[in-house]
Amino acid sequence: MLNVNENDIPEKYSEIIRRLIKANSEPEVRRKMDLEDDLIDEIRNKDLAIKRRDEKLELQEVKMAEKDKAITEKDKVITEKDKILIKQQKSIEETAKFLKSLNVSIEIIIEKTGLTRSEIKNI
Repeated sequence: MLNVNENDIPEKYSEIIRRLIKANSEPEVRRKMDLEDDLIDEIRNKDLAIKRRDEKLELQEVKMAEKDKAITEKDKVITEKDKILIKQQKSIEETAKFLKSLNVSIEIIIEKTGLTRSEIKNI
């Protein structure tokens, strides 16, 4: 229990201090006040837990946004590479078509282009 000298307390708080001292002297009131204190502590703890959870969720959302951005960038790179591969494939097919028009043997065209025999025949 706290010992308080009423002379050390500002006048405007003296009535409150007197009531608290009186309430503390009655066991039932003291028990209720203790329960209220416990309840207030529990509410504060829950509020803190909610705040921490919200901060954690916010951080996860930021990380997800960063990952989404990285995935989008990778998709762009893949799309560009696909375009390059398509151009290269067309170039190889054009080369094979040109060699075929010059009556170069299929074996040499296979060797130079990497195309299969059926791919060359379909050109």
